[in-house]
Amino acid sequence: MAISTFEASPVAEVDRAAVVEAIAGEEAATHMTTRARPAVPAVPADAEPSLRVRDLRTPSLAGVTLDAYPGRVLGVYGLIGSGRTEFLRGLVGLDRIDGGRVELYGEPYRPRSPAHARRAGVVYLTGERKIDGIVPQLDCATNVVLPVLSTFTRFGVLDRRAMADRAARLMDQLRVRGNRAAPVVGLSGGNQQKVLLARTLAQEPRLLLLDEPTKGVDIGVKDEIHRLLRRLAADEGMTVIVVSSEEEEILDVADDVVTFAHGRCDGVTRPASELSPAALRHTAWTDSTKGTNV
Repeated sequence: MAISTFEASPVAEVDRAAVVEAIAGEEAATHMTTRARPAVPAVPADAEPSLRVRDLRTPSLAGVTLDAYPGRVLGVYGLIGSGRTEFLRGLVGLDRIDGGRVELYGEPYRPRSPAHARRAGVVYLTGERKIDGIVPQLDCATNVVLPVLSTFTRFGVLDRRAMADRAARLMDQLRVRGNRAAPVVGLSGGNQQKVLLARTLAQEPRLLLLDEPTKGVDIGVKDEIHRLLRRLAADEGMTVIVVSSEEEEILDVADDVVTFAHGRCDGVTRPASELSPAALRHTAWTDSTKGTNV
C-alpha cells in the first residue's frame, strides 16, 4: 500500500505528487505533475482594469491602491493583520468605506451591503466556512441557491425542481461528493467548501473575491479548486481576486501578485511566475517594516 511505503521512507524522499495520488487519486497527481503553467503574458499597456482602486480607506485600511483585470487571477498576500481580508470586506460592503475611489468596469462603485455588491456582479467567499459560510442543517442544494432564491420564485411560489436542477449542475461541475440530500454539515470539509464555491457561481459574478479558498481542505481538493479558479479567469473572462496566507497557493493560482502591510497596498504588481515562496515572503516582511500599524 502507498501509505506503508510512506511510513518506510525518509520524508525527504516522498514527493508532493505521491502524496496527492494517495489522497486524491492518480488523475489529480498526474495533473499536478504535468500542468507546468506557462508564463502568463503581461497585461497589455492599453488594457482597462475591471477593478480600479485608489487610496481606499476603511476603519481597517489606511490606503489601498491596485488594479485587477478581467481574465486574470490577482493574488493578495500579506502577513496577519496586513488588511488583506479587510480589503475584500470593503469591496463587498461588509466594512464601511471612509475614503478613496473604487471603479468597477469604469463606473464608480461604493457598495452599501453584500446584496448591493451582488447586484453589481461582485461576489465574496468567506474564509470562515463554519462561522458565516454554510448553513449546517440545510441540504446542499438549498445552501447553493440561498442568495438567489428569488430567481426561482414566481407569483410567490418556489420552483423547487428548477432550484434543484440548477444546484445539481453546479455541484456536478465542482464534483461535490457525498449525500447531497442530507444536511451539508455531514459532508467532508472539502466538499462543504465546494458547495460554497457552487454558491458563488450561482450568483454569476463578474468579480469573484475569495478569502482563503482552500482553508481546511485536503491537497486533492485544493488542486481542484485552483484549477477551477484559473479556468474561470482564463476561459470565462472573470476577474478573480484570491487572498491567501499560503505563499505556495498564491503562486500556484495567481497570475499577478500584490502585497499588503499595515492596511496599505502600493499597487505594485509582480508576475507570479517570477516569484518564489521565499521571495514573496521576503517582500511581505520588507513591506511590513515600512510605516506603522493602522
